[in-house]
Amino acid sequence: MYLRQILTIAAKDLRSEMRTKEALNASVAFSVVILILFSFAFDQADGFEAFLGGLLWLAYSFAGALVLNRSFARELQNDCLDALISSPAPSSALFLGKAFANFALLIVVELISLGVFTILYDVRFSGNMLLIFG
Repeated sequence: MYLRQILTIAAKDLRSEMRTKEALNASVAFSVVILILFSFAFDQADGFEAFLGGLLWLAYSFAGALVLNRSFARELQNDCLDALISSPAPSSALFLGKAFANFALLIVVELISLGVFTILYDVRFSGNMLLIFG
C-alpha cells in the first residue's frame, strides 16, 4: 500500500511533466547553456582535466535545482499542494514520490548534458563507465 502511494505520486508528477515538458526543457536548455559558456570561459590547456568533473557537477546541480523548483511550483497552482498534504497518504510517501519523479527527470537531463559535455570538451571515456555515475 505504501509503495503504491509513492508510485502513484511519482507517476502523477511524471505524467504532468510529460504533458507540458516545462521543467525538462528548461533544465536541459539551462545545463547545455552552462556547459557551452564554460567551454568558452576556460582555456582547454594542460591540466584542464582536473576541472571537468566539477564543471559537469555544477551543471547538474543547477539543473537539479531548476527541476525541483518547477516541481513544487506546479503544485502551488489551484492549491494542489494543500490537497496533496490533506490526502490520506503519509507525508513520507508524498516526499518519496516527488523525489523519485524528480530523480527520473534529472537522470534524463544528466544523460543529455553528458552527451553535450563529451562533444564540447572532447572527453574520451575509457575503462569503467560506471565510475561516472558514482
